[in-house]
Order: sequence, then structure tokens, then C-alpha cells
Amino acid sequence: MTQKTISLSIEAYKQLARLKKKDESFSQLIFRLTESKSPAKVEEFAGIWKESQEWDEIEKEIYKRRLKPVDLDAHLG
Repeated sequence: MTQKTISLSIEAYKQLARLKKKDESFSQLIFRLTESKSPAKVEEFAGIWKESQEWDEIEKEIYKRRLKPVDLDAHLG
């Protein structure tokens, strides 16, 4: 297979390296990132925030807002 060398900034290289899977080459990574043009399926995101501190904060805010009284007159005009 013929190869082509490209130049990247250090920042671009670091971003690609973070996305690269352990057993994946950079060529495979680029194919993976550019191959699919179809919309993502919801199943691909299942559990994405399972062990996330960010999700814990979001969940706390959701419950806090649910407990807040709502002024229906203001919302219904």
C-alpha cells in the first residue's frame, strides 16, 4: 500500500491521538471518523454518562428544578 505523509499541528495530533483506539492506526482512525455520514443512533449514546461527575451535577439540577414551585399564570399568560 502506498503511503502519504501529512503535516499536523501538535494540537491537531494530540486531539487525534485522544480519539484513537488502543489497537487502531491513525489511518484507521481517519477512516472511522470520515466514513459514516449517517446520523448517530441513540443506542450509541446509551450509558455514555454512566460514571460521570458531570451527569451527577446535571441530575441534581434536574431534581432541584422539579421541586421548585411553578407559577402557572406566568406560563399560561
